[in-house]
Amino acid sequence: MKKRIMLTLLLSSVFLVFGCVADGKSNKKSYEPPLGKSMNQSEIIKDLSMRENISFREAELKLFPNAEKLEEENQFRIISGTLEKATESNDHLIDLGKIYFYTLTTSSQNFRAIRQVLYASYTSKNQVFSGSLQYCLTDSNKIHYTLNGALYDGDRFTTSGIGKANLYEATFLNFNVPTESSCDQPIFIDKDICY
Repeated sequence: MKKRIMLTLLLSSVFLVFGCVADGKSNKKSYEPPLGKSMNQSEIIKDLSMRENISFREAELKLFPNAEKLEEENQFRIISGTLEKATESNDHLIDLGKIYFYTLTTSSQNFRAIRQVLYASYTSKNQVFSGSLQYCLTDSNKIHYTLNGALYDGDRFTTSGIGKANLYEATFLNFNVPTESSCDQPIFIDKDICY
C-alpha cells in the first residue's frame, strides 16, 4: 500500500519539458508522459518517439528491434524516476532530469510484475547526456541502474547498445553527443527504481 501511495504521488507530480530540433533550432515543448498507465504497443512507441524527437519507425526499432509482433493483450508501462544531486555545499538539490524505463508488464488482482525492460531513456531539461546507462531487472518489481557520464550543452544525441533486459539480466545503452560542446557537469548515479 505504501508503494502505491508513493508511486501515485510521484506520478501525479511528473511533468517533462524537453527540446526538439526543428530547422536547426531548439524549441521547447511541454509534454506530460502517461507514466504508470497501462499502454498498448503503438502508444509506447509514440511516447518514445515524442520524448527523443525521433520518427515513429525509429522508436519502434529501438523498442522492438527484431520487428517482433507481440500479443494484443500485453501491457506496457513507463516507469520513471527523478535524478537529483546535492550541491557542493549540500544546501539544496540540483535537478538532473528524469530516467524512463519502457517495460512489458503483467498484472492480475493483487499481483503485478515487470516481465521485461524494453528500453531506457534519459532526458535533462536543457542539456544532453553523453555516457553510459547500465541497468538490470533484479527482481520482478525492481530495476537497478547506474548512469555514468556528463551533461553537455546542445540538443542532439545518439544511442547505441542493447536495450532489452529480462529478469536477472543486465544490459547497457551508450548515449553520445555527436558534436563538440561544453561539459556542464559530470553525473554518477547508482540507484534502484521500483514498480
